[in-house]
Amino acid sequence: MKREALPLLFGKLCSAVSARMTSQASPWWLTVLVMMLMPAFSGCFDQNDNLLTEVKGTVTDATTGAPIAGIPVTVLACADGIHPAGQQCDSLTSAYTDSNGEYIISFRTKAGFHYKAGVDVSARYFGASIVHEGATLQEGKTNTVSFQPIPFKVLQLHVALNKEGRNYLSIDYRSSDMGEWIGGTMLTDTLSGRQQVDTLVHAKLFPQRSYVLNWSRCYRTGTSAQNFQYSNCFSQGTLSFTAGLADTTKVEVK
Repeated sequence: MKREALPLLFGKLCSAVSARMTSQASPWWLTVLVMMLMPAFSGCFDQNDNLLTEVKGTVTDATTGAPIAGIPVTVLACADGIHPAGQQCDSLTSAYTDSNGEYIISFRTKAGFHYKAGVDVSARYFGASIVHEGATLQEGKTNTVSFQPIPFKVLQLHVALNKEGRNYLSIDYRSSDMGEWIGGTMLTDTLSGRQQVDTLVHAKLFPQRSYVLNWSRCYRTGTSAQNFQYSNCFSQGTLSFTAGLADTTKVEVK
Protein backbone atom coordinates (compact mmCIF):
# COMPACT_ATOMS: atom_id res chain seq x y z
CA MET A 1 0.00 0.00 0.00
CA LYS A 2 1.30 3.42 -0.92
CA ARG A 3 2.12 5.81 1.93
CA GLU A 4 -0.13 8.55 0.51
CA ALA A 5 -3.11 6.18 0.73
CA LEU A 6 -2.80 5.80 4.51
CA PRO A 7 -4.50 9.10 5.44
CA LEU A 8 -7.48 8.21 3.23
CA LEU A 9 -7.74 4.74 4.76
CA PHE A 10 -7.41 6.14 8.27
CA GLY A 11 -10.08 8.72 7.52
CA LYS A 12 -12.49 6.02 6.37
CA LEU A 13 -11.73 3.99 9.48
CA CYS A 14 -12.38 7.01 11.67
CA SER A 15 -15.69 7.64 9.95
CA ALA A 16 -16.68 4.02 10.45
CA VAL A 17 -15.77 4.12 14.14
CA SER A 18 -17.67 7.38 14.67
CA ALA A 19 -20.74 6.10 12.83
CA ARG A 20 -20.74 2.85 14.77
CA MET A 21 -20.48 4.67 18.08
CA THR A 22 -23.47 6.89 17.30
CA SER A 23 -25.61 4.08 15.90
CA GLN A 24 -28.45 3.09 18.23
CA ALA A 25 -28.29 -0.42 16.78
CA SER A 26 -24.75 -1.03 18.01
CA PRO A 27 -24.57 -3.90 20.52
CA TRP A 28 -23.33 -2.97 23.98
CA TRP A 29 -20.18 -5.07 23.65
CA LEU A 30 -19.14 -3.22 20.49
CA THR A 31 -19.59 0.14 22.23
CA VAL A 32 -17.42 -1.05 25.12
CA LEU A 33 -14.79 -2.35 22.71
CA VAL A 34 -14.67 0.94 20.84
CA MET A 35 -14.32 2.86 24.11
CA MET A 36 -11.41 0.61 25.12
CA LEU A 37 -9.73 1.25 21.79
CA MET A 38 -10.41 4.99 21.90
CA PRO A 39 -6.75 5.99 22.53
CA ALA A 40 -5.76 4.23 19.31
CA PHE A 41 -8.25 6.38 17.39
CA SER A 42 -7.57 9.65 19.19
CA GLY A 43 -6.63 11.19 15.86
CA CYS A 44 -10.24 10.68 14.74
CA PHE A 45 -11.45 13.21 17.25
CA ASP A 46 -8.37 15.38 17.93
CA GLN A 47 -7.76 17.90 15.19
CA ASN A 48 -4.94 19.62 17.10
CA ASP A 49 -2.14 17.69 15.45
CA ASN A 50 1.03 19.36 14.16
CA LEU A 51 -0.24 22.87 14.90
CA LEU A 52 2.38 25.59 15.25
CA THR A 53 1.89 27.03 18.74
CA GLU A 54 3.68 29.90 20.44
CA VAL A 55 3.89 31.05 24.04
CA LYS A 56 5.56 34.25 25.18
CA GLY A 57 5.56 36.53 28.19
CA THR A 58 7.60 37.95 31.03
CA VAL A 59 8.81 36.74 34.42
CA THR A 60 8.88 39.45 37.10
CA ASP A 61 9.55 39.61 40.82
CA ALA A 62 6.19 39.54 42.61
CA THR A 63 7.38 41.94 45.31
CA THR A 64 9.18 44.56 43.23
CA GLY A 65 7.88 44.09 39.69
CA ALA A 66 11.44 43.94 38.38
CA PRO A 67 12.17 41.60 35.44
CA ILE A 68 14.03 38.39 36.26
CA ALA A 69 16.69 37.29 33.77
CA GLY A 70 17.92 33.74 33.25
CA ILE A 71 14.77 31.97 34.44
CA PRO A 72 13.90 28.74 32.55
CA VAL A 73 10.37 28.63 31.17
CA THR A 74 9.25 25.13 30.23
CA VAL A 75 6.50 23.77 27.98
CA LEU A 76 5.05 20.47 29.17
CA ALA A 77 3.28 17.93 26.98
CA CYS A 78 0.53 16.26 29.01
CA ALA A 79 -1.30 13.14 27.86
CA ASP A 80 -5.05 13.57 27.43
CA GLY A 81 -7.50 11.43 29.35
CA ILE A 82 -7.66 10.07 32.88
CA HIS A 83 -4.63 8.24 34.22
CA PRO A 84 -4.58 6.11 37.40
CA ALA A 85 -1.24 7.59 38.48
CA GLY A 86 -2.35 11.18 37.86
CA GLN A 87 -1.61 13.57 35.06
CA GLN A 88 1.24 12.39 32.84
CA CYS A 89 3.36 15.36 31.75
CA ASP A 90 6.85 15.51 30.28
CA SER A 91 9.09 18.42 29.43
CA LEU A 92 8.85 19.25 25.73
CA THR A 93 11.02 22.35 25.29
CA SER A 94 12.21 25.36 27.25
CA ALA A 95 13.81 28.79 26.96
CA TYR A 96 15.48 31.24 29.34
CA THR A 97 14.25 34.76 29.99
CA ASP A 98 16.41 37.57 28.61
CA SER A 99 17.64 40.68 30.43
CA ASN A 100 14.13 42.13 30.25
CA GLY A 101 12.59 39.01 31.78
CA GLU A 102 11.00 38.10 28.43
CA TYR A 103 10.82 34.71 26.73
CA ILE A 104 9.30 33.18 23.59
CA ILE A 105 8.86 29.49 22.72
CA SER A 106 7.48 27.87 19.54
CA PHE A 107 6.56 24.21 19.14
CA ARG A 108 4.26 21.89 17.18
CA THR A 109 1.46 19.96 18.81
CA LYS A 110 0.75 16.25 18.68
CA ALA A 111 -2.66 14.60 18.77
CA GLY A 112 -3.53 13.13 22.16
CA PHE A 113 -1.72 15.79 24.19
CA HIS A 114 -2.42 19.17 25.71
CA TYR A 115 0.24 21.65 26.74
CA LYS A 116 1.18 23.76 29.73
CA ALA A 117 3.82 26.42 30.31
CA GLY A 118 5.44 27.30 33.60
CA VAL A 119 8.65 27.90 35.49
CA ASP A 120 10.30 25.56 37.97
CA VAL A 121 12.73 27.47 40.16
CA SER A 122 11.66 26.24 43.59
CA ALA A 123 15.15 26.68 45.03
CA ARG A 124 14.98 30.45 44.47
CA TYR A 125 11.32 31.32 44.21
CA PHE A 126 7.92 30.31 45.54
CA GLY A 127 4.70 29.99 43.55
CA ALA A 128 6.36 29.09 40.26
CA SER A 129 6.20 25.34 39.80
CA ILE A 130 5.63 23.87 36.34
CA VAL A 131 3.51 21.13 37.89
CA HIS A 132 1.19 23.20 40.06
CA GLU A 133 1.28 26.64 38.45
CA GLY A 134 1.56 25.79 34.77
CA ALA A 135 -0.87 27.59 32.47
CA THR A 136 -2.78 25.55 29.88
CA LEU A 137 -2.04 26.72 26.34
CA GLN A 138 -4.36 27.13 23.37
CA GLU A 139 -3.01 25.00 20.56
CA GLY A 140 -2.37 26.60 17.18
CA LYS A 141 -2.37 30.10 18.68
CA THR A 142 -0.01 32.66 20.19
CA ASN A 143 -0.35 32.49 23.97
CA THR A 144 0.78 35.22 26.33
CA VAL A 145 1.65 33.85 29.76
CA SER A 146 3.53 35.84 32.40
CA PHE A 147 4.72 34.69 35.81
CA GLN A 148 5.26 36.59 39.06
CA PRO A 149 7.13 34.28 41.45
CA ILE A 150 7.84 35.36 45.02
CA PRO A 151 11.59 35.42 45.74
CA PHE A 152 12.83 33.60 48.80
CA LYS A 153 14.86 35.70 51.21
CA VAL A 154 17.27 34.49 53.89
CA LEU A 155 16.85 34.45 57.65
CA GLN A 156 20.24 34.58 59.36
CA LEU A 157 19.84 33.61 63.00
CA HIS A 158 22.65 34.14 65.48
CA VAL A 159 22.18 31.72 68.38
CA ALA A 160 24.01 32.56 71.61
CA LEU A 161 22.29 30.45 74.26
CA ASN A 162 23.25 28.27 77.21
CA LYS A 163 21.40 25.01 77.69
CA GLU A 164 21.26 25.64 81.46
CA GLY A 165 22.24 22.08 82.37
CA ARG A 166 19.98 20.42 79.80
CA ASN A 167 21.15 18.26 76.93
CA TYR A 168 18.64 19.43 74.33
CA LEU A 169 18.12 22.77 72.63
CA SER A 170 15.60 23.27 69.82
CA ILE A 171 14.80 26.42 67.83
CA ASP A 172 12.05 26.71 65.22
CA TYR A 173 10.40 29.48 63.26
CA ARG A 174 7.11 29.97 61.44
CA SER A 175 5.14 32.63 59.64
CA SER A 176 2.61 34.33 61.92
CA ASP A 177 0.37 36.18 59.48
CA MET A 178 -2.39 35.09 57.12
CA GLY A 179 -0.15 34.43 54.11
CA GLU A 180 1.27 31.16 52.78
CA TRP A 181 2.73 29.18 55.69
CA ILE A 182 6.47 28.71 55.91
CA GLY A 183 8.57 27.48 58.81
CA GLY A 184 10.48 24.61 60.34
CA THR A 185 13.24 23.64 62.74
CA MET A 186 16.35 25.78 62.44
CA LEU A 187 18.56 24.15 65.06
CA THR A 188 18.66 21.07 67.26
CA ASP A 189 21.59 20.62 69.64
CA THR A 190 21.81 17.42 71.70
CA LEU A 191 25.41 17.52 72.95
CA SER A 192 25.21 17.56 76.74
CA GLY A 193 28.91 18.40 76.98
CA ARG A 194 28.37 21.60 75.03
CA GLN A 195 26.29 23.90 77.18
CA GLN A 196 27.09 27.16 75.44
CA VAL A 197 25.79 27.28 71.86
CA ASP A 198 27.15 30.08 69.68
CA THR A 199 26.48 29.62 65.98
CA LEU A 200 24.83 30.99 62.84
CA VAL A 201 21.96 29.13 61.15
CA HIS A 202 19.93 30.03 58.07
CA ALA A 203 16.44 29.45 56.69
CA LYS A 204 14.21 30.64 53.84
CA LEU A 205 11.77 33.51 54.25
CA PHE A 206 9.09 35.20 52.21
CA PRO A 207 9.65 38.97 52.04
CA GLN A 208 7.30 41.46 53.68
CA ARG A 209 5.92 38.91 56.12
CA SER A 210 5.74 38.44 59.91
CA TYR A 211 7.37 35.56 61.79
CA VAL A 212 7.80 34.05 65.25
CA LEU A 213 10.85 32.27 66.68
CA ASN A 214 10.48 29.71 69.51
CA TRP A 215 13.22 27.96 71.41
CA SER A 216 13.19 25.48 74.28
CA ARG A 217 15.68 23.63 76.45
CA CYS A 218 14.95 20.16 77.82
CA TYR A 219 16.49 17.04 79.28
CA ARG A 220 15.98 14.35 76.64
CA THR A 221 16.33 10.59 77.10
CA GLY A 222 15.92 7.72 74.65
CA THR A 223 17.81 6.24 71.72
CA SER A 224 15.58 7.05 68.75
CA ALA A 225 12.84 9.41 67.66
CA GLN A 226 10.29 6.70 68.44
CA ASN A 227 11.10 6.59 72.16
CA PHE A 228 12.53 10.00 72.98
CA GLN A 229 11.20 11.45 76.21
CA TYR A 230 11.49 15.08 77.26
CA SER A 231 11.51 16.35 80.81
CA ASN A 232 12.48 19.40 82.84
CA CYS A 233 11.72 21.61 79.83
CA PHE A 234 11.29 25.32 79.79
CA SER A 235 10.93 27.84 77.02
CA GLN A 236 12.73 31.12 76.83
CA GLY A 237 9.67 32.55 75.14
CA THR A 238 9.14 33.77 71.62
CA LEU A 239 10.63 36.44 69.42
CA SER A 240 8.58 38.15 66.72
CA PHE A 241 10.14 39.82 63.71
CA THR A 242 9.27 41.05 60.23
CA ALA A 243 11.18 40.39 57.01
CA GLY A 244 11.41 43.21 54.49
CA LEU A 245 12.75 43.30 50.95
CA ALA A 246 16.39 42.93 51.96
CA ASP A 247 18.08 39.74 50.80
CA THR A 248 18.97 38.82 54.40
CA THR A 249 17.08 39.40 57.65
CA LYS A 250 19.36 39.12 60.69
CA VAL A 251 17.96 38.02 64.05
CA GLU A 252 19.71 37.11 67.31
CA VAL A 253 18.59 35.06 70.32
CA LYS A 254 20.66 35.06 73.49
